[in-house]
Amino acid sequence: MIIPDIGIKKLVEDGFLTPGLTIGPSSVDLTLSDSFSWPEPEKDKIVLSESVPHKQVQAEPLQVVLRWIQNLHKLIFVRRIYLIFGA
Repeated sequence: MIIPDIGIKKLVEDGFLTPGLTIGPSSVDLTLSDSFSWPEPEKDKIVLSESVPHKQVQAEPLQVVLRWIQNLHKLIFVRRIYLIFGA
């Protein structure tokens, strides 16, 4: 099961997890259950790459800066959660 950082924080606040719990690659079950499996595709039907149509949009410099600040804020939040639960 994958739980987002906010969900883990809520579990700690509600008392289901102990404060200071370290969650990392050594304590996460990375195995996949049968519900995540799929049949092997036939070799002649495997698509290695597809072109994806997209349009290029010119952004205002202020929009670019605001987007960068929003992403930086998310990065700082994730880092704080990581530090709360241990490295």
